[in-house]
Amino acid sequence: MDSANFSAKTLLFTWQNFGVWAVKMETYLKALDLWEIVESDRQPTPLGNNPTIAQMKFFNEEKAKRFKALSCLHNAVSEDIFTRIMACKSAKKTWDKLKESFMVMRSQEGCRFLFSNFKTCELSETFGRIFSRLKNCRESPGKSARKI
Repeated sequence: MDSANFSAKTLLFTWQNFGVWAVKMETYLKALDLWEIVESDRQPTPLGNNPTIAQMKFFNEEKAKRFKALSCLHNAVSEDIFTRIMACKSAKKTWDKLKESFMVMRSQEGCRFLFSNFKTCELSETFGRIFSRLKNCRESPGKSARKI
């Protein structure tokens, strides 16, 4: 498929829709033959001595794919999210930063929920167990978000 002729409406990532957005972006990037770059952050094989025109063209196309993938991610996020990822220089680093930021945010929301419901905890639940659950929120963002 010629990526120059492919267009699709991409979903704008806001902090509430990461799961759906991630699936749609992965599919979109696969359709553009860019997903492998996001997954592996591979660099194009350097040109040897006396490359052919075909080798130079292929090298330049592979190099351009890295910027196309990064551009797709930049254009699919809101401005407040963009400011968090704009220092990332590769599509893989950007994708990883988005996943990490989302998991931390989910963890913080879970901790706030747990803390706000602290008053309604069962009397049988000891302070030690409650403290342990709050501590887990801080130490393992991805896991605690799912527990809560």
